[in-house]
Amino acid sequence: MNDKFLHFVRNWGDDKRSSLTDASPVVLNVLVNLIVLLGDYRMYHLVYTQTGLVWQALFATIPSALGFIVWWDMAWAYRFANTVQRGIALAMSAASLTLAGYAWKMDYLVSIQGQDIRLNVPMFFTAVTYLTLAFVVAGVLYVYADDRISATRRMARKSANYELVQHQVTLANGVLHNLADVFQQRQRLGEAFGDEVVDEVLAHLGNKSTSASATLVTNGNGKAPVGEASGRRDHR
Repeated sequence: MNDKFLHFVRNWGDDKRSSLTDASPVVLNVLVNLIVLLGDYRMYHLVYTQTGLVWQALFATIPSALGFIVWWDMAWAYRFANTVQRGIALAMSAASLTLAGYAWKMDYLVSIQGQDIRLNVPMFFTAVTYLTLAFVVAGVLYVYADDRISATRRMARKSANYELVQHQVTLANGVLHNLADVFQQRQRLGEAFGDEVVDEVLAHLGNKSTSASATLVTNGNGKAPVGEASGRRDHR
């Protein structure tokens, strides 16, 4: 009985240790995120101390610790992420964490040691601004590099090309049918009046149309020549 109990205790301890060690990645990830989120208050406090504006302080937390969580926990862990996406996520995670760590250090120096850091403030806000822009650009590149989105984009492009070709075919079909009607009318006129007469009339109409177009271009605004206008008035 005692042997069975000791065996149970040993196995229970081994099972417990195995469960804890198996869950260590999850525990560490939660702990890291908690530290980063709590540390992001240092960023908020630093920017609010220097500017006195809540919205600027909140805006500064986006590319730092919050940016680290987005890039590491979401972009890096995305199960369809390819090599390019993982590289972008890793680089932005490192940049966000570096900015957050620098802000924590500066805020501690102000809060604990009372040191004046105003000489470093322009450089710090420049880093926040550039990292925010990098956040946007990296996000666009990350989405553009996604394999599933690229496949959807290629299918949409092929569908658009197919619709364009279909539209062109429809237009060509209409033009060809109109030309067929014109040729049939021309053939009927030739049978009725003779090809030479029809050609002469069409050439005369073509010359008239060309002369009218030239007159409009020469005189401008569709006005008739002065002589013709005078002749019409005299005729009246």
